[in-house]
Amino acid sequence: MLSHLGKGAEEPGGYYSKMLQEYDGLVVSGEFLSRTSTLPISLEAGANQPFQIIIAKNILSLDLPSTIINSAARVIVMADKSISVEPKSEKVETVLLEQMTLTSVLDYCGHRGLCSLVIDIREDNGSVAELLEGGLEEGLVQKVMMELCPVWIGSSEASLPSFGVELRKLKDLQSNVTNESTLVEGYLS
Repeated sequence: MLSHLGKGAEEPGGYYSKMLQEYDGLVVSGEFLSRTSTLPISLEAGANQPFQIIIAKNILSLDLPSTIINSAARVIVMADKSISVEPKSEKVETVLLEQMTLTSVLDYCGHRGLCSLVIDIREDNGSVAELLEGGLEEGLVQKVMMELCPVWIGSSEASLPSFGVELRKLKDLQSNVTNESTLVEGYLS
């Protein structure tokens, strides 16, 4: 269910396309690239594109499609061990982190002037969810957005992430109906 965006979300005027232009960076897992040849970008007229931050935990090599390099503002590959990233490009930066935690990712991004990040958990095999779990425990996550789609993708492998933390109440809860989906957002208290 987490690997699906609703109808029109990534198109011009869609909530995901609009949201991407409002943030400095988009964090995705390296596994995301195994299922797509592009990373999400804003399709809004005149939009500034966010940095694409790829979490490459336990990945030894990463082949970036040229469409990603050409469409993104910049790409930052954050790895926990030495990694080979191809093709070489001045738009792609590789960062080796001693510890792969949300704190270390945010610290590095802060030094680069990136203040607001979207963390996309689609197509994640655990590396980004693990970052979020630690970040939730440390109180680093401020806002949560979830899209409720009118489809059910059932399988024995599908489940909603619990992030290993206790139930937390969201405040300033808002909902918007867009196309066939409902977008719910709120702030962690």
